[in-house]
Amino acid sequence: MSIKKINTKKEEIKEIEKQRKKIINLILDQSELIEGSLRESLMKCGKKGCRCEQEPIHPVTRLSRWENGKLINKLIRVADREGVRKLFNNYRKHKQAIYEG
Repeated sequence: MSIKKINTKKEEIKEIEKQRKKIINLILDQSELIEGSLRESLMKCGKKGCRCEQEPIHPVTRLSRWENGKLINKLIRVADREGVRKLFNNYRKHKQAIYEG
């Protein structure tokens, strides 16, 4: 085996080890996660006389996820949006690390 092949193998092993450590650190991380899909959309509120009667204008954030074979959508309160977004981003990071590994 040539020195060039040996160095290439060593680099591959180092890269794999780096990915393995990243995945292990994410698994051992104590951050909270929330599973699902986060979507932003506009909706009508249903109040008489609101300008949204013609066209949806109220921004809403929905969390969609599968539970017992059914798709469940939950509206996220304005006060909770940032917290839920943070938990959702943690989930995406974990999921991406697992797929890449």
